[in-house]
Amino acid sequence: MSVRYALGVMLKAPVPGRVKTRLVPLLSEDEAAGLCRAFMVDIFNRLSRLADIDIHAFYTPPEEEDKIVDIVPEGIPLISQKGSNLGERIYNVFDHLLTLEGYHSAAVIGTDSPDLPLEYVKEAYTKLDEIKGGLVLGPTTDGGYYLIAMDRPSRTPFEDIPWSTDRVLAATWRRARSRGTPVRLLKVWYDVDTVEDLVMVRDIKMAPETCRFIEEKGLV
Repeated sequence: MSVRYALGVMLKAPVPGRVKTRLVPLLSEDEAAGLCRAFMVDIFNRLSRLADIDIHAFYTPPEEEDKIVDIVPEGIPLISQKGSNLGERIYNVFDHLLTLEGYHSAAVIGTDSPDLPLEYVKEAYTKLDEIKGGLVLGPTTDGGYYLIAMDRPSRTPFEDIPWSTDRVLAATWRRARSRGTPVRLLKVWYDVDTVEDLVMVRDIKMAPETCRFIEEKGLV
């Protein structure tokens, strides 16, 4: 394998009523789904500029592949997520990329940061190369993380984590360090979960599809 690095993008099919629910009722369920779709378009457009990193798309739910296939660029593998909770699903992405596919190291992101700087993504692999067997986290302003990277699959960072709270990053850090795993942090960024977050992203030109959608719908 000539490419050493893999990036898994975790997607949730933009089905009305099942995505970006914290933005409802400011947005209708259809608008929330449209915004989610815009995030995905912007993310993949940005990731297309990365060199020497293989991108894989991991989607859920499995029965909604038809709502994902026209968003993910041709040539990017489309794989159904596996696991009964978020921690299991993220771990299984790493297991797929590192064990089944055999990449040297892998990072995982979602689609809630449509203007995520590519430099942050690239830095994750650099930091991993410096700490063999370690963990790299990209903190978000709300106490979670926008990126997690490993070079060895481990369940530890995904067990006993209070998902969807402001304690996700801290709990993940503690779990890793309790096993002696070195941890490195990237710069802080934000993701879009609330109305306040939406205001931050509306004028950012690095996410043109998202900005166009917000302006067209008059959302904020």
